[in-house]
Amino acid sequence: MRSRRACVARPEDVGLAIADMGLPFLWRPDVATRTFPRPPLLWQHVVAIEEVAMAVPSRRGDPRRRMRPGGRSARVNEAVLDAVLDEIVESGYAKLSFERVAARAGVHKATLYRRWANKEELLAEALLAHTGSAVPMPDTGSLREDLRRLTHAIAANISSPDGQGLLRTLVSDAGRVPEIAGAARTFWSERFALAGAVVGRGVERGELPPDTDVAFLIERLIAPLFLRVLVTAEPIDAAYADRIVDALLDSATAG
Repeated sequence: MRSRRACVARPEDVGLAIADMGLPFLWRPDVATRTFPRPPLLWQHVVAIEEVAMAVPSRRGDPRRRMRPGGRSARVNEAVLDAVLDEIVESGYAKLSFERVAARAGVHKATLYRRWANKEELLAEALLAHTGSAVPMPDTGSLREDLRRLTHAIAANISSPDGQGLLRTLVSDAGRVPEIAGAARTFWSERFALAGAVVGRGVERGELPPDTDVAFLIERLIAPLFLRVLVTAEPIDAAYADRIVDALLDSATAG
């Protein structure tokens, strides 16, 4: 299992080798306030042992990178969420199970049952964690630059092999699998809220009119990217991404 946190798309990567999936978001207070029943004592020991084990540097990655702040629990959480995405890309949602994810992450399935109520919740959190790392929300002080960086990162993310696999799950499977549809709604609502904050700062700085339809602007920003990836199969380079942003902002500020 590889750590997906290393796959952070940078603007300079676009046009060279287009990197790892990201889609564009409501805060999820349930995540922050979620509580779980107290597990049996044996489960507590199992989880504690696993979390100590996860603190040992992996031979498959740079120990300095893996030993990031957040403690043992954060490393266990990261391993589980990475395993979810690997399972989705390789085998699809139909075969996703707590047992398979636990085995892949090297933890006991009790760990998963303590933290996530079902596969839908697990998938939604994995998607958000992955995309938050691969497609961070910029804040450079310039809306044009922020949107360029955001567009580059999204393009890199959704053009990668992993990104294509996750897109298939979010786009095609969501129409026939209620659990995926629920995870997709959570994912998209949070990502759009975060992108909306980026555009909102531009409005506050006077770079866009006060009556700008923020949600519609974001839709117009990302639609050409997904059209090329999902429909026409045309490549996306940095120049094309910049043209999208320039045309969008010129239109929004005209007149």
